Amino acid sequence: MGNSVSLSCPRAASFSLADQVLEIDEHGADSEESPIATLSQIWLVVLTDSSYDIAFLQLIMSLNRHFRAIGISVIRSRVLREIGRFVPHSARDSFLAILESSGSVIGGSVVQSVLTPAFLLEDKPKDLNLFITQGHSHPWEMRLRELGFMLTEYDGGGLPPATLKYALAKDCLTRESHIENATQGGIITVTVSNSRSALVPILTAQFSSQMNFISSAYVYCVYPLTTLDGLAIERPAASRRPGLTVTRGEPKGMALFNPSWSSVRCEIYCLSKCRRTWTAEGIAMTPWVEGVMSPTALSFLEHNKIQYRLSSRC
Repeated sequence: MGNSVSLSCPRAASFSLADQVLEIDEHGADSEESPIATLSQIWLVVLTDSSYDIAFLQLIMSLNRHFRAIGISVIRSRVLREIGRFVPHSARDSFLAILESSGSVIGGSVVQSVLTPAFLLEDKPKDLNLFITQGHSHPWEMRLRELGFMLTEYDGGGLPPATLKYALAKDCLTRESHIENATQGGIITVTVSNSRSALVPILTAQFSSQMNFISSAYVYCVYPLTTLDGLAIERPAASRRPGLTVTRGEPKGMALFNPSWSSVRCEIYCLSKCRRTWTAEGIAMTPWVEGVMSPTALSFLEHNKIQYRLSSRC
């Protein structure tokens, strides 16, 4: 089985405390008065209020178990904050429960806000993109209606991948005044996959920077070497599959990148390289739920076995 990508972050060098922290004796670290506990609380506040990307947080998490817990807490706060922009707080647990039981995932700019929040500071997500399979269409429809959402738009011509748009009813918005999109409604856009995997519409997206998703326990970035640097590779028009490739406009906060500009494109940016989700090769994945381990992330990818590439030729 291949290994997930190991990310480095040169920007982390600006944090001189990162090296010093490793020298602290962790004896008694579980005590609220210990130096490491105090420093951990400081780092938690600093990182929660920061816009550092997921690569830096992974580096922090690799320092020791305390910083792993901090990193997970920061990522979890980002995920719940973004979900909270569209889903009422009272319905959040129900929403996450069906996300897990159905094997569905969150995609779109909401995930990008978790991965690289600095790139979207001036362009917040306007809807929450939910990707599901045909078999779970009815359960999701029923649950969304129960949570106060109403179907406002349908586009699919009767064939998947269909796109359905739900908006939170006005009376719910009145009760849930914390929802930041109250003027336009808490909008959830549901894309129904034409496969047994909800990942197909994501892995056939027009831009590499759109190939990210959040499961019930992990955040995944399929092309981290470009996405986390603010770059997007566009899938060639000849390689887009009619009725399958989901076009969502220009990639938010990203600059288009042509692999032919790079002298190492064949080693790193090869468009025609066939990748397999079940090997996790090149995929960055980070937990946002405490207590889950890497096998959980890998098992999700193994369950969603898909071969994908950006182009049929270099």
